[in-house]
Amino acid sequence: DIVGMTAMPEAALARELGVEYAMLALSVNWAAGVLPGVISMEEIQAVMRDGQSFLHGVLLRLIKEGAR
Repeated sequence: DIVGMTAMPEAALARELGVEYAMLALSVNWAAGVLPGVISMEEIQAVMRDGQSFLHGVLLRLIKEGAR
């Protein structure tokens, strides 16, 4: 299971206004306590850097092909 920490309040406000809303998310770390050790910002930032090119590609494809 994944816990999203960044989709609110935007999703709730969009729904309230009847605005279509979509989100691309990047899972960057396990929840605190799932794995031993401390979650460091350096580890999170490294995963974010690696995922940026993937998300960039997804966005470019959506722009070129249009959301269907």
